[in-house]
Amino acid sequence: MEKPEQDIVEVVHMVVQNMSGYMQARAVERYYCPSSVEFKHFLINLGTADDLLAVYQFWSSVNLRQGATIRSVWYNEETDAMVVHLTQHCRPFFHFYSDVHFEMLIFLRLEEFSPAATTAGVEVGEVGEGTAEGGAAETSSKLRRKRIVEQRDFFLTNPLLKALPGIDVVYRSTLWRETVALFIVVVTRMRREGFDVSETKLFP
Repeated sequence: MEKPEQDIVEVVHMVVQNMSGYMQARAVERYYCPSSVEFKHFLINLGTADDLLAVYQFWSSVNLRQGATIRSVWYNEETDAMVVHLTQHCRPFFHFYSDVHFEMLIFLRLEEFSPAATTAGVEVGEVGEGTAEGGAAETSSKLRRKRIVEQRDFFLTNPLLKALPGIDVVYRSTLWRETVALFIVVVTRMRREGFDVSETKLFP
């Protein structure tokens, strides 16, 4: 990535918003470290870009459609750390009647990479006939000089519960979430007050 804060939008669109396995493969080849990628998710941990691509392609295969809306991007140039706030939209085959929306934060760590380590197939497709220019291919290979070496996905809500038919309606309810929170607060205060309901105050 030449300009990570801007280029990350293309990365998300090619990997998360794309249903094409070929385009996802191109994105992983271009933007992720080819040797190793530390990927941590609430369900899985991976260590290579090839495994990461397999997971993205699997996720596409179980969805009738998918997309993403990027809310904001934070990038620290000194530490090469980035946080992307986005909402992922998808429609799994088992939840075919409506889209499911996951609000999430993605932490990324970037590192410089050697242009010489870039395989010819990755960049040739971009420069095309420009390769005959002499220095065009070499210039193109230096453009994306930073790659993703670590990715951690953090969900603001449990994606499994949101995707379960029937349960998703209740789980998405603001009233339900507020009721659960109030129940926890009441029980905790009752325990703190020695289970004396008359002494329990719902609000300070």
